[in-house]
Amino acid sequence: MVFLFIFSARIIPDLIVVLLGGWLHTIISYKLLNDRTYPFSQSFELAQDTNTAFNILLSLMAGLFALVHYIVLSFSYGIYVYITVLLIVTAGSWFIIFHKNNAVQLNQG
Repeated sequence: MVFLFIFSARIIPDLIVVLLGGWLHTIISYKLLNDRTYPFSQSFELAQDTNTAFNILLSLMAGLFALVHYIVLSFSYGIYVYITVLLIVTAGSWFIIFHKNNAVQLNQG
C-alpha cells in the first residue's frame, strides 16, 4: 500500500516482478542447497550445516534478477514480457522440482 501511495499504480508491474523473482530465487536456492527435504522440515541443528560461500553466491543471484529487471525497463513493453517469462519459468520449475521430490518422498516412506 505504501508503494502505491508513493509511486501510484505504475509500480504494480514492478512489484509483480519482484514477487515472481523472489519465488523463482527461492525455488532455485531450494534446488541447489537442499534437494531432498522440504524447507523447515528439519531440526534447526541440522540446518546449520551449510556452506557460507555458496550462500553468498546464491544471494548474488538476487542482484542478477535486479539487473535483468533494470534492463527490461528500457524496452517499451519489456516489463510485461519479463512478467510472462518469470511466470512461466517459476510455475514450470515449481511443478518440476516439487512434483519430482514429492514422488521421491512418497516412494521412500
